[in-house]
Amino acid sequence: MKSEFCHNVHRIQINADLGEGTGQDNALMPYLDLCSIACGGHYGDHDTIAAAIDLALKHQVNIGAHPSYPDPENFGRISMPIDEDELTETIREQLYTFKHILDQRGGILHHIKFHGALYNDMIQDQKLFTHCLRSAQSVCSDFKLITAQPQFSFANFTSDYPILWEVFGDRHYDIHRTLLPRAAKNALISDPKTIVSRTKFLLEEGKIYPLDGVPFSINYDTICIHSDTPNATRILKAIRRQLNQWKKECQHES
Repeated sequence: MKSEFCHNVHRIQINADLGEGTGQDNALMPYLDLCSIACGGHYGDHDTIAAAIDLALKHQVNIGAHPSYPDPENFGRISMPIDEDELTETIREQLYTFKHILDQRGGILHHIKFHGALYNDMIQDQKLFTHCLRSAQSVCSDFKLITAQPQFSFANFTSDYPILWEVFGDRHYDIHRTLLPRAAKNALISDPKTIVSRTKFLLEEGKIYPLDGVPFSINYDTICIHSDTPNATRILKAIRRQLNQWKKECQHES
């Protein structure tokens, strides 16, 4: 096996968004390196946050907060008009709640990953990106940020922040290097074999396939599988099993 592939196999981290009411957290957690836990904006309350944190601590999975627009009705997946003060207030409130519960349990905040429409809006608007990060930093002074890289036109701006670049393993991208809208046909990928194959291509070539068109290069540190994707447990189990197998093969050849 190529040394670059083996290096990538060892460094890639698997993450999922949890504490979102899917009922899958117990099944998914053993296969994760990182988890991002909903903290009340799009879903969640004290009990769901605490349960997800306890589960992550049990499985020694790095814990992140998953704040969003305050829009549980639409699960935070629709952009909403909101002024800066209100956005700051909701981000701070979500993170205060999350951090308080995490501190009570002796956990450490590893990262913050904004959710849904806010996540997507941030990577297209530098002012919004800056505002959200500063709001988060006013509560949590030290954290990594998980964010997407394609179409991130102000990527150099992130040099002041520890970034984990994210690829979505269960979503199709279009030829413009953006995610297909969830409502679009074929937006989701739910076949474990297909996702494992795409993961191997990513690790070998540093590229992903859009739904139509030629593969494009992408920076990545972590691959996300959403907990509400059909077959999410089978997908994560397949990826973890294959990564473990590749690691063994790389060690054997070294």
